[in-house]
Amino acid sequence: ARELGQRFSELSGFELRASDALDPTPGSFGSWAGVTLGIPVLTIEYRRGRTPESAWEATRAAILGVIVGA
Repeated sequence: ARELGQRFSELSGFELRASDALDPTPGSFGSWAGVTLGIPVLTIEYRRGRTPESAWEATRAAILGVIVGA
């Protein structure tokens, strides 16, 4: 999902980190879908304390841009 992640990063300004640069999370959806099933997965991490509404507003255009390819 590197291309999708890069596109999201460009559209949102969020930092992109490859999953192999992070601590492993066995049993997570990302590990299961991404590694086991080979399905591209983009996990977005928001800082603690952010409201769902502000998180959505901050990344809505980028999320939709990745989904529709805009």
